[in-house]
Amino acid sequence: MIFVEWWHVERLCLLLLIVAIASLFIWSLRKKHWLVRLPIQLLLGLLLCALLFLVTLVSTLPGNSYSAPVYSPNGKMAARIVEYNASGLGGADDTVKLFTAHGFSSDVVFFGEFNSVKAKNIQWKSDSELEISYEGTPYQCTSTRRVKVRCWSTQQDSRMVIVRVYRDREADFAHELDRELYSFANAHQTTGSGKWIWVATVEPFHYAEELGGKVAMIKPQLIVLDRASDVSLIRGMDVNPTQAINACGPNRLCPAFIPSWVSGEELEAAKQVLAAIATSSR
Repeated sequence: MIFVEWWHVERLCLLLLIVAIASLFIWSLRKKHWLVRLPIQLLLGLLLCALLFLVTLVSTLPGNSYSAPVYSPNGKMAARIVEYNASGLGGADDTVKLFTAHGFSSDVVFFGEFNSVKAKNIQWKSDSELEISYEGTPYQCTSTRRVKVRCWSTQQDSRMVIVRVYRDREADFAHELDRELYSFANAHQTTGSGKWIWVATVEPFHYAEELGGKVAMIKPQLIVLDRASDVSLIRGMDVNPTQAINACGPNRLCPAFIPSWVSGEELEAAKQVLAAIATSSR
């Protein structure tokens, strides 16, 4: 994919449009009496200079800066970091955008505090899987229709406890589970020590395959299964279904449980999330 800097094209087109409109208007006055023509042409000239100065000034103000694009293996998509830093004029943050159609179309897949992510932290696992590692506080991590995005912290933020929930994004109760997780996150729940509990979902493209091979390596703090029989797929850990809660309603059993490797404040936070998604609490 040839990546086009469309924001530069926009600025150039805007300048050309301003010049074209001003030139057309001045040309339309060529047959007017000079007492009418000259004052209007002078005014238009001053207005044109002011607009060009304003566009130039806005372009040089502190604001967005862009990293080099990180291309997908097939070269048809690219992820790019947008650093916004308005210095004393406003805030500062980092955004990762996923570009398609030669950069014309984009989706925000990560949003976090300033300097939380660098280009080296963006890695394509395949044409449909993107991993972003970050430092500091993340505000948003979102997949797109074509690409599954996973975000993970390179350091534990002392102000928060992250509960990663392994689940099947294609499950028939996925939307209901999303609502419960969003509701929990929006309530700004904290641990006993006052740390904010941040929920992140781990949503594999091949749920059953990764449940059998990778879940023990990922080590999520909470696992939600599609059905009770999926317990037999899990490798590398012992699961007691009787200690799980149901996460999908009264007519079927979708076990949700905290793995044995979770302890300390992570365990405290995971218990709160588990209680929030239990069908008995709804």
